[in-house]
Amino acid sequence: MREKIATSTQFLFQTEGYRQISMRRIAGEVGCSPMTLYKYYDAKIDILHTLWSDVFEIIFNRLDSLELANKSPREQLVSLASTYVSYWLENPEHYRLVFMTEGVNQPDVSAFIANPKIVARYEVFLLAIVNASPDELTHDELRQKLDAMMCFVNGIAHNLITISQHDWPPLDYLIDVAMRGVVDG
Repeated sequence: MREKIATSTQFLFQTEGYRQISMRRIAGEVGCSPMTLYKYYDAKIDILHTLWSDVFEIIFNRLDSLELANKSPREQLVSLASTYVSYWLENPEHYRLVFMTEGVNQPDVSAFIANPKIVARYEVFLLAIVNASPDELTHDELRQKLDAMMCFVNGIAHNLITISQHDWPPLDYLIDVAMRGVVDG
């Protein structure tokens, strides 16, 4: 039932927008009463968080399955970043759902980002940055490099998805320049 609710709600969010959809409307689409819906989800934001979690689970499973053993640390970082961006480019509807859902407030986004399960999955990038960096990094430097990396890769995905008619350089070039900035910057 949770999966049916999430699938139906994702379609509604994508076609009509998060802000426009009520729990009553979701219940109607799913074919249950609002009370039944509340047995599974306390609020609409909880459904959105489930959808976001599902998307990130796919992404991080893809990252975990990469064959990185025979690559240099810098190549590993580039491979992770490229795979991450490529996922968004292959699934622009997921990108819009995660990064462009209107009507979601900052505390709801912060609560999702701070979820220990999500934080733990991003450690794959932290480890890659540590391994690719020529110098030992302090905790603050590492955190800043990770934040910069996420700005770079999400920015690349955002521009390639939302301004797709622009003649952007090839993805490999964009990723390489960004990762040089992360490692050497």
